Amino acid sequence: MNTLKKIFLVVIVGLSVAACRVKLEPVVLLTFKQELEQLFPEAVITKMEAKDHFEEAYKLVLKQP
Repeated sequence: MNTLKKIFLVVIVGLSVAACRVKLEPVVLLTFKQELEQLFPEAVITKMEAKDHFEEAYKLVLKQP
């Protein structure tokens, strides 16, 4: 009887693990400029010279109503 309980437990745990498998979609890494383009599709985005401790700098010109 004790062996039957162990086998049952192994089967239940195995099925639980198999049921929890989720296929994840690949993560797409965007550059900072690409993220800005997605956030502000109508904006004019131009790269500027980065100053001080910044790695990148961009100028955004937004149209307002």
